[in-house]
Amino acid sequence: MSVDSERPIQNPKSKIQNRFAWDGVSFSVPAHWNLSGYTHDKLQRRVEMEDDFAHRLDVEWMFSNAKLNPATIEKRYMKSSKALTRSAKETIPLAGLPGGWAAFLYSFADGRKLVTAWALFPEQKFFIIFLLHFERQSPEDPERLVLDLASSLELHTGALIPWECYDIAFEVPKAFKLEKTEFLAGRKLFQFQWRGRRLYVWFFSLADLLLKKRSLNEWAAEFLSGQPGLRGPRYEASGSEIVATRRRWRPIHADQLASLCFRYRCGVRHDAAANRITLWAFHHRRARDMEQLNGFSLKLDDSHGPA
Repeated sequence: MSVDSERPIQNPKSKIQNRFAWDGVSFSVPAHWNLSGYTHDKLQRRVEMEDDFAHRLDVEWMFSNAKLNPATIEKRYMKSSKALTRSAKETIPLAGLPGGWAAFLYSFADGRKLVTAWALFPEQKFFIIFLLHFERQSPEDPERLVLDLASSLELHTGALIPWECYDIAFEVPKAFKLEKTEFLAGRKLFQFQWRGRRLYVWFFSLADLLLKKRSLNEWAAEFLSGQPGLRGPRYEASGSEIVATRRRWRPIHADQLASLCFRYRCGVRHDAAANRITLWAFHHRRARDMEQLNGFSLKLDDSHGPA
């Protein structure tokens, strides 16, 4: 094992990249990398990515409630990386990164490489660490990729938080926290919550097949009627609208009782050029709850249902 002097990064930025935005941060990754897993708690977030062949990226970040000490963070990082340094054939500190960043390139005897890169932003009380994995025959340049990640990183702390992965992108007000996702063939769901209220956002591929025998609103009403968490009202297509009406003779549904939410608002859009349907539904408590959706990027002027 050897530790060389710092190596400056001079490689040009990769041209084939996608922006990934998730829970307060965004950065650029190779277009063939996709989200493969995530976890979150009150402070910390973790995302994993893979390509068609292997695991490629682990990233963890946190917005702390307390001030973060750079010296303490660095000391903990160096202590935790000792075992990694001992097992590597070569360890190279990487220079030329944006301010606040530190990175190391580890090369192993079997040809694998690993890059660890971390940054601390004391003013924002924010810390992030990347682990990039490279197999023996990986075509990517580790040094260029870590520079791409560091240079493209953005923190999003404003009123709207962007979410972007795969082929979808949208913004949700900051008050709404991600509760769950569901990525299935041809369908993606993001489910958010705010004080017991729930916001559901679906993206459907192959819209032409879904709408082959029915109108957009007829299809949407039928789909919403079968969704757990949204059972209770009757969803109907009424002209160009989707109307959610209370069932007069049906007992209160468990989902309504648990959340004390009895109001529903929904909207649907068909993007013919992308052959995609976007559908959203907001299960809420009071008429003024709709104010929380100010700025929601799926166009509330397309929304329907009783407020």
